[in-house]
Order: sequence, then C-alpha cells, then structure tokens
Amino acid sequence: MSAPPSRRETKSAIGIIFDGLNISATTEDASATLCLNGYSVSESDKGKWLAIRGGRNFLPGSYQIVSLDSGANTWTLDRRCTVGAGDGMAGILVNQEGCWHDAVPQYFDEEQPDNPGLGDARQRVLEALAMVEPGILKSLAETCFRGELLKPEVADDHDWYGPVDYLLWGHVRDAGNTISPTGMVFPNLRPLRASLVRWAKDEPQHGWNLCDHEGEPLDWIADAAVQTLVYWQQRGGLPKNLRWENLDLHCYRSLDSEPELEMFELERQFDAGAGFVRIVPEHGIDYSRLSARNQRKAKQKYKFLGRHLGLTPMQRPARRDFEWYALQTFLGFKLREIRERELLAGRSVGDPRNPDDVSAISHSIKKIADLVGFRR
Repeated sequence: MSAPPSRRETKSAIGIIFDGLNISATTEDASATLCLNGYSVSESDKGKWLAIRGGRNFLPGSYQIVSLDSGANTWTLDRRCTVGAGDGMAGILVNQEGCWHDAVPQYFDEEQPDNPGLGDARQRVLEALAMVEPGILKSLAETCFRGELLKPEVADDHDWYGPVDYLLWGHVRDAGNTISPTGMVFPNLRPLRASLVRWAKDEPQHGWNLCDHEGEPLDWIADAAVQTLVYWQQRGGLPKNLRWENLDLHCYRSLDSEPELEMFELERQFDAGAGFVRIVPEHGIDYSRLSARNQRKAKQKYKFLGRHLGLTPMQRPARRDFEWYALQTFLGFKLREIRERELLAGRSVGDPRNPDDVSAISHSIKKIADLVGFRR
C-alpha cells in the first residue's frame, strides 16, 4: 500500500464508510477521478485518505484526495485507482496523518467449507465471467428479471410468501420438491427455478454452461444470480451497468478455534492501521492503530499462529488466470483458442517459438479450479 510522505506515528479517524451499494463510487474508465454516489463531496475532504477495499475494476489500496469538484460531485486521487470502468467501490474515508501500516496477508482454515480463500476465488471468477461474456448478465436480466417470477402469487400454505428481500437460491433450488408429510414446498417458485436453469444452460443457444456435472446450476453461481435479481428488484429496475451483486462471498468465514479467533482480533487491529478491511467495512473501525513496534510484534505473532495451526495464507493469482478458467470451464474454449485470444490482444503466453505450448494456461486453469472447487 502507498504511504504518506511523513513517517511519524499519529492517529487516524474514520470519516465515512463506502459499502459498495448505498454509498459508493464509479469511474468512467481507468482513472483517478471518482464519481460519488450517496455522498456529497466537501472541501474538508481534500487531503484525506481513501482506503479502497473492493469493487469492480478497483485496485485495493490507500489513495489521497488531491482535488474535488463539488458541481460534478467527484474526487481526484493521487493516482489511478481502477483498471477500467469501475463501479460498486467499497472502502473507508480516513483523516490520516503519518504512515500506513502494511496490510497483512490473511490466514484461513482451508478445511472450512465456506472459507475466504474459496469465497474470494469464486467472486473473482464471477467478475471474470462478466468481463469476458457480458451477455451472461444481460441474459439473466432478460430471462429472470420479471415481477411474476420474483414476486409470485401465493395460493396455498406451502408457497413462498416473501418478501423478495429474503429470497435465496436455497428456496428456489428446493422449489417443487415433495417432503413428506409437508408435501410440495414452494410450488410458486417453480417458474423462477425453470428460468434460472434455462439461463444457466443458455438454452437454446448453448453459448455457456454454468451447471455442475449433474446439469444443475452451480450453487455459488446461482446464489449470486438470485442475489443480483433481488438487488435489481429492490432498486426498482436495472442499473446502467450490469454487474453481479453477490454480497456473501467476501463474508465467508475465516477462522473458528480459540487460537484462530485470537488471530481474527489481530486482523481487525491490523485493519485499523492499514486502511484495509478484509471482511466488511464495518469491522475494525473501533480499533486504535498499533504503534510501529507493536505492529511488528503483532505480525510476528499472527504469522507464527498461522503456521503453528497449519492455516493457509490468502493467494492472489493474476486476473487473467481467472479469465482463462472462465473461458474454458463455462464458455467451452479450448486451450489453444485461449492462447490465440491472448496473442491477438498483444499478450505473450507460453513459448513464442512453439505455437502448441499451452502448458502455462493449463497450469493456471488447474490452479484456479483447485481454489474454486470445480473443474469441468
């Protein structure tokens, strides 16, 4: 992370939390200028630090606000903060003097079924899917974003009653199942389920396949789809730029035992001084910053505990690794086709003297498949 010029230790104060939904920011392209939503810029913002945690095409890190335009409601930061048109920015605004502590790599329990390594990898696959094939989200809107599907009529006791805010893929997945002695559950959600299956299989075009080996929509993709539909319904219509509104993957559980919970407390102390929040923006804001000496000691303890407990540090593979995985696994590209696509874009991959060398692509796809937990 970038650090302010001064190296002296001082306190920081949280000004505002950007949750990526109600209070957020966008950029028109790869840019240092942010258009703010849900917050009005103020002259007092100049000189403060914006710690960006996430958002589509945003680069996590700490950025200083160098200028603003109250008419356009924009901030200009000290450097570019996106790699393309960005939206859904999440982070915190901090009145910060002195130096930032470096962010600490997160350790997690790989044995937990919903661990943050799995959640982060799946979230990045969804983002890659939206980039390499925007038609997936467009098709979701056309196929499933209809009132009669999301707010169906209630005819009997076993129907889904709503409200739509509480609708989850688990309800839709079980629609039409018969459970004795209850009988059929959520029969009024069967049309939504059929629409989601049709969308996941891209019928009749078959341009993609978002299903598991049994032909059912992958739970984590279908869950993201339902959350996205619910978000669109809540806001009263489709946004200008369609993106996944999956609010759960980055909240996957990290640690569970007593020593691991001690590590979690250390993580939140690190967050207070690093301008980085690893779970949700609300976590860590009540913690005071550690001094440089205490930060070093806490890091040593954190890493020792992680190694002692046999935990896994978070991996951050390159973005194109996730793109290659999405292209092969869900869009049916062959390895050679992926390499040709990279070469056409001016990106080198493999041995340039050997047109059949796809070993790097194959290795990357296997690595992502292991992180995500699914391989075609």
